[in-house]
Amino acid sequence: MSRSPPTGLLQPGQRLHLPRHDRALLADRLAVAEHSDWDFHWTDASPPTQPDEQSVVRLTDADQPALAALVEQSFPSSTSRPGDPRVVDWYGIRAGDRLVACGADRSQGDIGFLAGLTVAPDQRGRGLGASLTAGMTRALLGRHDTVGLGVYTHNVGAARLYRRLGYTNTLPLSSIRLA
Repeated sequence: MSRSPPTGLLQPGQRLHLPRHDRALLADRLAVAEHSDWDFHWTDASPPTQPDEQSVVRLTDADQPALAALVEQSFPSSTSRPGDPRVVDWYGIRAGDRLVACGADRSQGDIGFLAGLTVAPDQRGRGLGASLTAGMTRALLGRHDTVGLGVYTHNVGAARLYRRLGYTNTLPLSSIRLA
């Protein structure tokens, strides 16, 4: 019989999302295997219309192989992957029959949440990230009053894009995975 760990105890491998902090703060307190700083951004307003926004479509089960290949190629460290039970839906943009951009809808409760947004490396710089983000934001605002997303602090270009699209509310966070 498998037993759950006692409530309130931290377990190896557990992930924690904390207010932004200096890494040294935890050095003597917890064994940390991974540490990343990121910002949670949110909006309650529709973004400015983007040129290829009408190309954003909800993906189907038939898109799963192309989706898995795109995520692996363009964002292998993504925590949102095909088959992830936290993903409500996937959205994407195609160039002909090729999937060139995708993002996960990981909404929970009253909050819409965009995750794993990525564009194929050879398609970057064409505005597809802005179109995907705007299209998904608009779709999720149709069901939620607020839509959020997370961006690593080192991804300055994405943070600038999200601010331009109306994600101006920000909460600085750190995430850790315990060793």
